[in-house]
Amino acid sequence: MPVNYFFDRSFLIERLRLNLRQSYRLIRPSRNGLVSSDEIVRLLNRSRRGIDEPYTFVPSDIMTADEIISMPELAQSGITLRKLRAWSRRTRNIVPHFRLNSHTIRYPMGLFVGWLAKNSKVERRS
Repeated sequence: MPVNYFFDRSFLIERLRLNLRQSYRLIRPSRNGLVSSDEIVRLLNRSRRGIDEPYTFVPSDIMTADEIISMPELAQSGITLRKLRAWSRRTRNIVPHFRLNSHTIRYPMGLFVGWLAKNSKVERRS
């Protein structure tokens, strides 16, 4: 059974790439001002789309759509913000992501790269 850790709200903001206001909307304030790791994991598992296995830890490779598009490795693949959002709205073969609320979508980088390699047209043609 994983141990429950308590973090400062800045950890939540850094790991999930949120601003302060978003963090308070997603996880309500507590008396001591700390955020439980169980709360963060519960939030991620509740909002996961296209991810089969539930998380038992807080991942460190979560990125925003803008960060993914600006990566130099993916710059030549022609991925645009519009295309990435369309992949997130699919019902079949959906890109792995966390839909924290209607405006906040985060992508686990490791799963995204694996999904992209599996679904790229170059791989399917060979």
